[in-house]
Amino acid sequence: MGDKSGPKTRLLRHDRMIVANELRSALSSWSDRLIVLAILLIALVAMRASLSDRPFTFAATAIAALAAAAGAGAAWLIERRLDFHAQDGVLAADALATDMRRHYALTVHALVCVIVTICAAIGHPAAALLAPAAYLVGAGISHLASHLLADASPRRPSLLRAVMPLLRRPIAGALAAVAVVLPQLLLRSMAPGPLAAFIGMLGAGAALLLTMVNYKAVRFMTESGYPAGRIIGLHARPLSIFLVLTVAVSLLLSDRLVAISIAGVVVAALVLMVARILAYRIQSKRTADLLVSICAGVTCLTGIAMPMLLPVVVIAVLWHLHRRSARATWLLA
Repeated sequence: MGDKSGPKTRLLRHDRMIVANELRSALSSWSDRLIVLAILLIALVAMRASLSDRPFTFAATAIAALAAAAGAGAAWLIERRLDFHAQDGVLAADALATDMRRHYALTVHALVCVIVTICAAIGHPAAALLAPAAYLVGAGISHLASHLLADASPRRPSLLRAVMPLLRRPIAGALAAVAVVLPQLLLRSMAPGPLAAFIGMLGAGAALLLTMVNYKAVRFMTESGYPAGRIIGLHARPLSIFLVLTVAVSLLLSDRLVAISIAGVVVAALVLMVARILAYRIQSKRTADLLVSICAGVTCLTGIAMPMLLPVVVIAVLWHLHRRSARATWLLA
């Protein structure tokens, strides 16, 4: 039988089936679906509460920034997915055709842009008209950057992948702490507020590097009988050393605000790492990354709009992931 829907839709239908199966696996029970629905509703209410009463300039800037980030993220995912199809997918011929790649990208962008615009309309209807334009700007810049920075040999191991084993050693936490502490010695004359913001950004970058998780390692530990707590403890050693050293030295060299800034970003990175490890124990890497990304986005929106609810949302997400991952431990025979 022929393909009645046309060859241009093969890539879309292939990925739509994968996404549907991954979501069905991730949300296999009604409790999972209800929790995700509750979190999404909290995020929409939080966004509405944070933008509805704000001045138009503030709301428009926030919506434009979020829409541009969504466009850039969607473009990055599209480029990665098309590269996978072209190199290893079963529809490589379709992924190498320019018109099919364009149809795939335009369809996905149209869907994501509509969702972003609807969310923007819920947050601040008057500023929602800026969302499509900002989305297109972010997507265009991301696509352009992807083509300009494309490597001629994409299968060559990256530097980050090569240093990942080193980042999981405890000594990496001490070295990262030195990289964050030294600027405090050089910038002691800076005001506490700007200094805390600058050191916080440095700490966030270092913490994200120290919280990188190898999916295959987590799966092997799980199948070997390691409980979730032990896996988290082994992965958290560099970050714990980094937290203790940077906070202690910041209290001695700088203002308390700097120490609070570093502690905040490190704790946030630790929560992200724990969520990723728990998700890796029960889902495929693609499903786990999607699930953690959604939870992280909703948590950020909640923290911006309703800070009092942030601990509740974080605890609920981690508890749910831990409850499901606790049954995933078994021993290899």
